[in-house]
Amino acid sequence: MTIQEGISPIYPLSRHMNEKTYAVSKIHVWLSLIKQGKKPLHWNTPTYEGTDVEFDFINHQEDAEESLQELQFYIKKVNNSFNLNIHLDVSVTIKESI
Repeated sequence: MTIQEGISPIYPLSRHMNEKTYAVSKIHVWLSLIKQGKKPLHWNTPTYEGTDVEFDFINHQEDAEESLQELQFYIKKVNNSFNLNIHLDVSVTIKESI
């Protein structure tokens, strides 16, 4: 039996944050999820209790690369919105199970 997807509550990402802090924190959480082998599929609207994130598990190198490309796009959007200069320089290798 393998779990293909799930929902993870992210408590630090809440409506208590201003928009800029939330966006930058979301980048950190997103990268952390990728490192855990999770690909975010949908970020629910933040509440005062946090943000639920629907995810799928990364099973192939292509999944990891796709998730990193989506994160890069989000970083570009955040940089443009808040006049920031955030860069991501990572290399991800996924070991496929036999």
